[in-house]
Amino acid sequence: MQTNVPQFFDSQKQMINFVVPGIATSVQCLTSPINNEALAASASDSNLANISAESSLASSQAFSILGGLNPELYKPTYSLEPGEEEFYPDYHRGRVWFKLFYEPQNEQLVIHLIKVKNLPSRVKGSVNCCDPFVRIQLLPEERRYVQSKIKKKTCNPKFDETFVFQVPARAVNERSIRITVFDNERGKKHNVIGHIIVQLKEIGDNLGENTLLWRDLETEIDEVIASFILL
Repeated sequence: MQTNVPQFFDSQKQMINFVVPGIATSVQCLTSPINNEALAASASDSNLANISAESSLASSQAFSILGGLNPELYKPTYSLEPGEEEFYPDYHRGRVWFKLFYEPQNEQLVIHLIKVKNLPSRVKGSVNCCDPFVRIQLLPEERRYVQSKIKKKTCNPKFDETFVFQVPARAVNERSIRITVFDNERGKKHNVIGHIIVQLKEIGDNLGENTLLWRDLETEIDEVIASFILL
């Protein structure tokens, strides 16, 4: 194999073997340096061919060590659960996750309160300045309610609590549940963050399947006014 090597002649017309070094990348310089003295001492075409082959091998090894970016390594290792969002809309008051199940044999409505996310912080600019708890009422009997434990300093509380209401089978479709989230501010009355109302007849057949549900909290005018008065 003939190598294209530049040839130069001195003043006495004698041929001078000359080597033009390739442009080495920073990776090549760091991983596989080439001995400059060996290059200068190589005078024959065969040596030049060997050096060229070694240089090509070093270059290929350098880039094989570097490799390429594997897109699989940069994919998220987590997945959002049903009803969750990476970013919630502005002025979002929070979202409640729960399960409803009706047991016809015992005539019991079972409510499993799972969690609430993205509650507003009590103080603007502060993180997790909220002590939330949840109150669940069976409508239209508003006086009957159950209440969760208070979670301290969190805007994303996890409850995992179960509550039971006695509801006759004939009256299931006439009932609704109201889930209200409060902030238990120290030394003051409970501030209402928001609520949801779920009509059992809208759940339909899913009421017997313990289906996971989620709803965004809403506010009423009287609740907003009460919150301002208590500040």
